[in-house]
Amino acid sequence: MKSIIDRRVFFRIAATGVAGYFVSPMQTMAQSVTTTPGATVLGTARNCIFFLLAGAPSHIDTFDLRVDSWTPADFAPTTINGIDWPNGLLTNLGVQLNLNRFSLIRSCQSNALVHNLLQNWNQIARNPANATGKIAPNMGSVVALEMESQRKAGQKVPGFLSLNGGGSLAGSGYFSGKYAPFDVSPSANGLSNLNHPDGEAVFTTRYNTLMADDALLRGTPAPFGTTVDEMSDFYTSAKAMMYDPTVNNAFRFSAADQQKYGNSGFGAACVTARNVLTADLGVRYVQITLGGWDNHSNIYAPNNGIYPSARQLDAGVGNLIADLASMPGS
Repeated sequence: MKSIIDRRVFFRIAATGVAGYFVSPMQTMAQSVTTTPGATVLGTARNCIFFLLAGAPSHIDTFDLRVDSWTPADFAPTTINGIDWPNGLLTNLGVQLNLNRFSLIRSCQSNALVHNLLQNWNQIARNPANATGKIAPNMGSVVALEMESQRKAGQKVPGFLSLNGGGSLAGSGYFSGKYAPFDVSPSANGLSNLNHPDGEAVFTTRYNTLMADDALLRGTPAPFGTTVDEMSDFYTSAKAMMYDPTVNNAFRFSAADQQKYGNSGFGAACVTARNVLTADLGVRYVQITLGGWDNHSNIYAPNNGIYPSARQLDAGVGNLIADLASMPGS
């Protein structure tokens, strides 16, 4: 039996169809964007806390709740300020939503379908696969650079603080190392490496000897290029934070706060963010990472699936919003 269509004809028709799709009027209409002009930008924000929820929470179970037969009873779905909300899952955040202390801005578009790609995209605000994607700076580095001119005397902590960044943290890209994220794993005891094990006097002597030995390499500009300049920035910034009780106390927290914020690594990061911003040590952008959201199956399994990460998020962010709201602005 003679074939009605051979392989060559098939691909010719397929190519014509693809080309026609990209020039069709419907495609043009689908890409049209409707905007509402007249938005007022206040420009009064002094700080930003960015939560990177690695793995991506299920929106229909959290911030864009869809109640149906699959919804677990312990989600206790309710409506708060006209928004469907999983009050049993995100109880503390529900309280803050009821007090109008945060807003939900929903997007109908995702730029990538691969976790690592989109996590990086969300930090650098551009396509990581583009020509400059690999050297693009984290938004936190941009904020740190833009706000550096407003740094006051005594503000010794870098402008960009990352908490629990891990392997998903995007760096300063083509910016100077001065604006790189200061990545910390929070602990109730603070930053252990702010004190030298041999004591302050021994450390100071060794540091001054180092400065004297390679003083010629630390000139401006450095004879070996920007890499040495950036290393010098790291030394200077780190040295400034050492043996300063104000800095160390800002990274400490009590057992009561640890329990209040959920007794987790994420909760520790949230209470640390509160303390550092309250101390006004020069931090303008805080990035906090919480993983465990990649629930492809058994999402509603008791004490598994979505529950552990959601409980950490609720205790951490809910209490952080409440505490910041009770503090006077400056």
